[in-house]
Amino acid sequence: MAYVIIRLWLPGAQGAMLGFVIAAIGVMLSQRYWVKKNILKNWSKKDLKKNRSKEFFNYFKPLAFSGVFIWIQLFADRWALNSFASLDDVGIYFALYQISFAPALYCSSFLNHLLGPVFYSRAGDGSDQYRFEKTTVLNEKIAGFILIFIVLGVGIAFFCGHIICAMLIDPKYSHGFWAFPWLVATSGIYSLGQQLLMSVYSGTDTAVFVPFRIIMMFVAIVCYMSGGIFFGFAGIIAGGFIFSVLYLFLSFFMHRRVRLSKRWISGEGNAFYNPQFRKNQKSGYGMSSFVDHYNHLWQDYHVPPYVTSLFPLLKMMELNSKSKVLDLACGNGIIGKYLMDRFHCRVWGTDISPVALKKAHEVGYITELVNLDQEKIPFPAEKFDLVILSAMLEHVMEPERIVKTAYQKLVPNGFMIILTPNIVWCFNRLLFLMGRWEHRLMGGMKGHISYRNKRQLEQMIIEAGFRELNWDYSVFCVAGASMFCTKGISGWFIQRLSNIRVRFLHSLLAFNYIVLAKKPD
Repeated sequence: MAYVIIRLWLPGAQGAMLGFVIAAIGVMLSQRYWVKKNILKNWSKKDLKKNRSKEFFNYFKPLAFSGVFIWIQLFADRWALNSFASLDDVGIYFALYQISFAPALYCSSFLNHLLGPVFYSRAGDGSDQYRFEKTTVLNEKIAGFILIFIVLGVGIAFFCGHIICAMLIDPKYSHGFWAFPWLVATSGIYSLGQQLLMSVYSGTDTAVFVPFRIIMMFVAIVCYMSGGIFFGFAGIIAGGFIFSVLYLFLSFFMHRRVRLSKRWISGEGNAFYNPQFRKNQKSGYGMSSFVDHYNHLWQDYHVPPYVTSLFPLLKMMELNSKSKVLDLACGNGIIGKYLMDRFHCRVWGTDISPVALKKAHEVGYITELVNLDQEKIPFPAEKFDLVILSAMLEHVMEPERIVKTAYQKLVPNGFMIILTPNIVWCFNRLLFLMGRWEHRLMGGMKGHISYRNKRQLEQMIIEAGFRELNWDYSVFCVAGASMFCTKGISGWFIQRLSNIRVRFLHSLLAFNYIVLAKKPD
C-alpha cells in the first residue's frame, strides 16, 4: 500500500506513513470481519451468540482505544530529542536504540504473542479462580526468568558495552556509548512490565487499560521532557529509565490487583476471610458476628503484616522495666511481646475478642475485655508512659473519643503511637481515578468503618492535646496475607517494598500512617 501511494500519488515519507495507516485500518477491518464470520458463528444459539459477541468486543475495544496512548507514549522520547538534543545526539540515540531497545521490544512482543493463546486457554473466561490463579503464577515464573536475563544482559552491557558498540556503530559516536547499558536496562525493565500485564490480558476486565495507558502516556511525556529540559541528552536517557521503572511498578500493581481481586471474590488465600462473617454482614452487622469474626481470625492469625512496620519506632522508644504500656485493641499481643522482650516493661491490653485476649495473656499482658465503641477503658488517668493504637482507629465509630481517652491515660511527657491506613495513598488515588476502588482492598471485610487523611488525623490528634507529631515512621507498603501473596518472585519483590519509611509527602506515599505524638508536660 505504501509503495502504491508513493508511486502514484504522494512521494516521500508522508506517502509511506499514509500507506501504513491505510494498511493498518484494512487489517483491523478484515480481522473484525473474519472474527465475526469464523469465530463467533461457532456459538450456535442466537441469544448466546449475541452475548458472546458483546463480551468479545467489550474485551477488545479498550485495547484498541488504548493503542493511541501507547503510540504517544512510545514517541515521547522522539519529541524530547527533537526539542532538546542536537542532531548528533539524535543520531547516537537511534543507533543505540536499534541495538538495545528495539530488540527487547521485538522479543517482548514475540513472547507475548507466543504466550497469549497459552494464557487465554489456561485462564478460560476468568470466572474460575483456580485456573486464573495458576495462570498468574505461571506468568510470575516467566517474569522471574525474564528478570534473570535482564540482569545478565544489563551486566554484560555495563562491562562490555563499549566493545559491543564499537563493533556495531561508527567510532565517531563513541562519546555516546555510555548510554548503551542504560538503554538496555530501560528496555529490559519495560519488557518485564509488559510481561506482567499479561495477567490483566488473561482476565476479562480490560477496561482498566484505558486509564492505565493514559497515565503512562503523561508519565512518559513528563519524564522525557523534564529530563531534556534540565539535562539535555543525558536527561532524556535518565527520563526513559525512570519511566520504565514507574511502568514496571504500576504494571506489577495491576498484576497483583487482578490476582488479589480474584482471591477476594473466592475468599481464598485471605487470613481475614470468614464465610460466616460475610453471611452475617448480609443479614445484619450484629456485634455477635463481629466478635465471632475476630475470634475466628485470632485463632489462626499469628503475625499481622503491619506489626513489623512498628518495630523500628518501638525500638527507638526510651522504655525500661518501670515503664507501663497500654495497647488498645491488642490482638494476640505481638507488639507487647516485642516490648517486654526488649525493655522488660509491663503491658496492659484491651480487645473485643476473648480469643485474642487469651493469647495476649499467655505472652504476659494484663488484659481487659473491652468494647471500645460502647465501654470506657477501665484504667486510671495518667498511668501509662506509652499508649499504642495500632490498626484500631479505623475499626471504631468515634476515633476522636479514643484519641482523647489515650491522652487522659498518659502521664505528662508520655507518648502515643497511632498506626492507621491512608485512604488517599497514591495507588488508592489511581483506583479512584479508574473507578475501581473497593472497600475490601482497604480491609472492608475486616470491619474498617472509619478513615482519615493526614490533615484530618493531624487535626484530631492536636485537638486531643498532643504536640510534637512525628510522621516519618510511616511506611510505603505493607506485605502480608491480608493483601498479597508473599511467595515466589512477586512475594520477594513485595517484601523488599514492605516497611520502606516515608519521610516526605506522607499523604501521597504512605500506605499506613505511623504517628508518634507527645503529651506536653
